[in-house]
Amino acid sequence: MIECTLLVAMAILWRFPDSVAGQVLHRWTVAAPASLLGGIERRHFIFLILLLALSLAGEAVLMMGSADMAVIFAWDISAYIDLIIAGWTVATAIRAKSAIATTGARTRRIVGRTIRPRAARTRKTVQRTTARRPAANDQDGPDLHALAVA
Repeated sequence: MIECTLLVAMAILWRFPDSVAGQVLHRWTVAAPASLLGGIERRHFIFLILLLALSLAGEAVLMMGSADMAVIFAWDISAYIDLIIAGWTVATAIRAKSAIATTGARTRRIVGRTIRPRAARTRKTVQRTTARRPAANDQDGPDLHALAVA
């Protein structure tokens, strides 16, 4: 009986979404639960899983003394797990950034070698020699020196 009702509701939502019945069904079966679930964060989900695990482990609750201590323990562990997940996410993002940079550099180097080989150099390099200027402290000149010796 319930299955048939849900199948009819799904058919109305699928085939007639603009009708009044489709809008009412959408508001109550899609929009309202989505707005409630939109406020749930990762820490709430971890806390819920830990509370469910503690409720299944009856001996652990008895060892803690009361249900209040179990909830405090679950909150403490969920905060710790949330910090671990946040740190892991940051470390993964840093590793991914460096991996992308390394891969990009290697790819550019490999593609540069295979697709665009360097052309052979066509011009020969010419070595330029600078002309020697006479010494700045030579006051006599070449002719006067020859006369002094003779």
